[in-house]
Amino acid sequence: MIKKVFLFIFVLSSVGFAASVDKETLKGESFKSFQTLAKGLFLLESLYVEQSKSKLFSLVENALRGAARGLDPHSNYLGPDALKQFRVNTKGKFGGIGVIVTQKNQRLVIVRVVDGSPAMRAGIKKGDQIIAINKTKVENLGDPMKAMQGAVGSKIGLSVLRSSAQRPLEFSVRREIVKLKSVVASELSEGLIRLKVNSFQEDTSIAISQAISRLGSKARGVLVDLRGNPGGLLSKSIEIMDMFLASGVILFTVGRGKGNVQVEYASSTAPFSRIPVVVLVDGASASASEIVAGVFQDYKRGLVMGEKTFGKGSVQTLVGLPNGGGLKVTVAKYRLPLDRTVQGVGLMPDVDLTKIPKKNWLNTAHKALVSMSQLRPQAKTYKVPPQFYN
Repeated sequence: MIKKVFLFIFVLSSVGFAASVDKETLKGESFKSFQTLAKGLFLLESLYVEQSKSKLFSLVENALRGAARGLDPHSNYLGPDALKQFRVNTKGKFGGIGVIVTQKNQRLVIVRVVDGSPAMRAGIKKGDQIIAINKTKVENLGDPMKAMQGAVGSKIGLSVLRSSAQRPLEFSVRREIVKLKSVVASELSEGLIRLKVNSFQEDTSIAISQAISRLGSKARGVLVDLRGNPGGLLSKSIEIMDMFLASGVILFTVGRGKGNVQVEYASSTAPFSRIPVVVLVDGASASASEIVAGVFQDYKRGLVMGEKTFGKGSVQTLVGLPNGGGLKVTVAKYRLPLDRTVQGVGLMPDVDLTKIPKKNWLNTAHKALVSMSQLRPQAKTYKVPPQFYN
């Protein structure tokens, strides 16, 4: 066992060197931290009363999970199975019950229920809060997202809080293959199209381009409905805005270290730069959704309607690990063209719809688009704010 500890220290030290940590640094606090971690894991593996729970690979996974979560709500460790599922989800097809969730205050909040999914058929609704999975409280689960996953055909038990219910609701749902369409297009009236963008997946920008192109010269306006959209692939939000902006900055991503700024510009192709746009958002519109809405707003290129958005202004990358798992790490924060961030504050719409029933929001947005349908705005070009280069 002693040899295992020394080996583990050596591995950790090698990782430190691989990450460009110099020897002098390792002699000090960094090396002491590696020693502490190695000894702590060794003691947990050797002394914990239930040996089945203290296998080294499990302890390492839990250590990574805790370290990532201690940084921010969006950094996380994904085990091998969770990583595979995550990659499948970005392609729009996955095994599950058909809910999109976000983690908040030790609960899983459902931000979307996929049409026709097992969850919808069971009666689960958007806004429900999952407090327990298979009778285990969410806060006691090492990885609640992983607990939601399982083999197709297996059942999952959920305890759910709903604002209209006096006590938790219990659901038993069988997992199926769920196909998630990233974009659902429908014609509101002649020449006016609604694009319900459910998430930003690999095919999202192509689906939007095809839906508008089908209208051809008849296209008079686009309603981009981002309600309940939790985000997804950052690159797709940039591709989408490139279709609507003729010039200018789309986004700044500000990374680690002074001067580490990446600027995304419109490429000037912009096939839809003259089509009026209304963007519909709500409190569950997050991340890539906020980028799209915010860029339209900054350029006065479209009218943003609804309520204040979620407020996630950070960028994550996924890095694979030797065990087949991965780390989802926040590597940058994004800023909108007018040097704004939505992190923790959300995006305020141009037109607040919170005083009218939500069932009327779509009709109200449609009316606004009708009134704009004769307009052909030209996006302005904003210069890069100089403070990013100081």
